Amino acid sequence: MMRKLQSTFLKLLLSCWNSSRRRFITKSSDMPTKDSRAEKTIADARVETIINFYELGDGLVSSGQPSPEEFAAIRDAGYQVIINLVPVDAQMALANEKEIVENLGMQHLHIPVIWDSPQLSDIEKFFDAMQKNRDKKIFVHCEVNYRASSFLYLYRRKFLGVDEKQARQDLQWIWAPNATWKRFMDDVSKTG
Repeated sequence: MMRKLQSTFLKLLLSCWNSSRRRFITKSSDMPTKDSRAEKTIADARVETIINFYELGDGLVSSGQPSPEEFAAIRDAGYQVIINLVPVDAQMALANEKEIVENLGMQHLHIPVIWDSPQLSDIEKFFDAMQKNRDKKIFVHCEVNYRASSFLYLYRRKFLGVDEKQARQDLQWIWAPNATWKRFMDDVSKTG
């Protein structure tokens, strides 16, 4: 009971944080606002409570690990493709995530990325999955949105032409990459 109460409180706190962060970004950048608060659906509000939820626009979102219940909210918010970057042996991994997602009618793609050893082959698989599904609403997640936000930073720079300043600002709202991830991102950027 206490754990459920703590989880509910944490989700409410994260929702408030995400809303405040989104308002700040919109005010401090040239990003147009897509929806007014009144136009938000209940499903969108439920999705925004997922740990480190971050909406990039153009049907792209990243977050930490959703719960089974949150996948239903993701579907209800119109997302069609889930890309999971969490290795199966990770602490927060859902053993039956593929089944949950597919039973909800969404496509599930699993590209397990080892936290302390991301590989060029991982990002190549990610780029391929993103390009094959570029006409769909895509939800990318990992455990706490560090892998996902980094992969989306690289994708947006390479394929969507997002300028460095905006892409870096979006990434740093989630985290400042450590030495391993900086080196990996530099290596990917050099490969063109």
